[in-house]
Amino acid sequence: MKRSLEESNLGEPSSKKRKVDQNDPVFAYSEPVEYHCDYCRKDISLTLRVRCADCGEFDLCIECFSAGAELKDHKNNHSYRIIDNLHFPLMVENWSADEEILLLEGLEKFGYGNWVEISDYVSTKSKIECRVHYEQYYINSKHWPQPDYGEIIATRENVKKLNSGRYPIPPVPKSQTKTTIKKPAKVINPVRSDLSNYMPARKEFDLEWNSDMENIVCDIGFEDDDTPEDRDIKVQLWKIYNYKLGLRKKYKEFVLERNLHDIKEQDRLKRSRGKTEKKLHEQLKRYLHILSPQEYEVFLKGLSQEEYLKERIKKLQHWRKMGIKDLKGGDIYDKERKKRDSFRNNRREKSRKRKSKNKPLSVNNAPGVDLLSPTEQQLCSSLHIMPEPYLLVKERLIRENIQEGKVNLVSAKNILHLDEEDINTIIEFFTKCGWVNGA
Repeated sequence: MKRSLEESNLGEPSSKKRKVDQNDPVFAYSEPVEYHCDYCRKDISLTLRVRCADCGEFDLCIECFSAGAELKDHKNNHSYRIIDNLHFPLMVENWSADEEILLLEGLEKFGYGNWVEISDYVSTKSKIECRVHYEQYYINSKHWPQPDYGEIIATRENVKKLNSGRYPIPPVPKSQTKTTIKKPAKVINPVRSDLSNYMPARKEFDLEWNSDMENIVCDIGFEDDDTPEDRDIKVQLWKIYNYKLGLRKKYKEFVLERNLHDIKEQDRLKRSRGKTEKKLHEQLKRYLHILSPQEYEVFLKGLSQEEYLKERIKKLQHWRKMGIKDLKGGDIYDKERKKRDSFRNNRREKSRKRKSKNKPLSVNNAPGVDLLSPTEQQLCSSLHIMPEPYLLVKERLIRENIQEGKVNLVSAKNILHLDEEDINTIIEFFTKCGWVNGA
């Protein structure tokens, strides 16, 4: 239930009624409309209300609707609509007045450009929709920073029909009657991961150095009732904040000047440097702020060349000590030395393996150990062979002996994939036990 209030500034009814055009825009200073609950008669003009979709102009407050109130022809099983006094289009059909308010509140709270946070605050629009709508109807407005009131489409008739559930659907132009599939707009992400989350267009990082320091001063303000001590503390906090801002600017310029944020460029430099240069760079990168990028590269190459010359002089002195008098003899000496070192390493490896084999392997709890005799268990332990593979070796050698009448080293090597020394040990054991005939 609703009624129009036409009162003067003194609160008395106006003697003359202004003729209202149905197409007049609804501005904030227009005559208000009161809504009352048809059951308890409470004023619900400025709150949410429930309108019955079957009974027409029948409104209930949230409390009566929750209790299932019924009156005359209205039943609590009728269809209904939730009505908000700001849920009507203001400047464009797909943006309601309450969404416009949320957009402006989000901009005031999070700041221009933080469209992800603003979109979450509006909750019904994407970040692209929020940005495009604000730029089109606010930034490009002739009355900036206010929107262009000539674009307002909310009229008295439209709001009245919207509240009754009969808001008119705008006609579709003939040029748009054909079904067309539009490609989704390409979303450009300003944050570049290949530049360590740097935004070149805004000249900012997605996460700045010491990004939490704004949280300390965001709520600091100077009040009239502040004591001198309070003012001194606040002034000192602002001085510290300004000092930190200077450091942030200095560090950002340092990173950008040397392209330290460019991951691809740093990978290219890393690949172009030799082993010695990489080692020196890890030791000297703390001194990057002293030299320019070009001077640092020259300095690094000079140190690398110095290390190379030291190693070369050391080698020449060693050659002279060994009686070598020319470079050709030195090259021959290095080749022979490499062969000798390789031979020594191989001997050490074989010796290590032999020593590890001399240590017996415990097969007491291995699967299939109960099928072996004590002497066979001792053989498997000394050769480092588990019982199940040993039984397969035994089966193959006995079958070879039945087919060929004997077993020798050549035939056993074709059957088994073991060391020659281990095969000889196994054949000798089987021959001693009388299971095979040796060569």
